[in-house]
Amino acid sequence: RIVAINIFGTNGVIHGVDSLILPPPNVIKIIDLLPGEFSTLELALGKTGLLEKLNSTDHAGGTFFAPSNFAFRKLGPKINAFLFSSYGQKYLKALLEYHV
Repeated sequence: RIVAINIFGTNGVIHGVDSLILPPPNVIKIIDLLPGEFSTLELALGKTGLLEKLNSTDHAGGTFFAPSNFAFRKLGPKINAFLFSSYGQKYLKALLEYHV
């Protein structure tokens, strides 16, 4: 709950809240907690080498719009077969990087 708004400082504006705001867990932890929703994504991240990159603490952070199993199913079997083949791996990696 916001308890104070628009407290102007020399370097910005402060808004007061009534409790701690904690950062969300690592993307990989969320994917692991919901395997029924993100198993295809986990497979795709592993296949492209992005799983290790997202799981490390070396990256600068950001937002990851994680495509669910439903999103992959909407692509259809032919596109999924291509993306998960050796020929489509670079396209799969580009598709996943687009979601970051």
